[in-house]
Amino acid sequence: MFDRETRMPSLTRDGRVSVLKLSTMWRLLGIRSFAIDQLKAYKIQNTAEGVLLGRKYRVAEWVRSSYNALVEKGLSLKDAEAIGWETATRIYAIREETFVKLLGEPYRMTTHDAELKVGLLFSEELQQAVSDSAEYVEEGRI
Repeated sequence: MFDRETRMPSLTRDGRVSVLKLSTMWRLLGIRSFAIDQLKAYKIQNTAEGVLLGRKYRVAEWVRSSYNALVEKGLSLKDAEAIGWETATRIYAIREETFVKLLGEPYRMTTHDAELKVGLLFSEELQQAVSDSAEYVEEGRI
């Protein structure tokens, strides 16, 4: 049986994740609980990494708190790719719904603002689309 008073050897963050991995795999619940507590100092539970590690090692608390944190602060494209596009889309849908409720309908972007943002954020893809479609335009038509 694991005694919580026993000091964990001086481990790096990755070492503590390894302890979580093995204790989960071998169902050493006391050590697993201790590893989860030790990893809280790294604020894993409030990041995209918290979603990934929480899913992988079945730490529901990390998954939920990470989702909540990401809804509040948003996430980068790198984080969105890591947690999966469907999950990222859900997070942004919650953010959008929350902001509209908080700020009301005037928060909604105007068509002009949306077009500017789309042009900015998708500029390379749009330029490529124009280039690719040029060969399919009838002569004399733009």
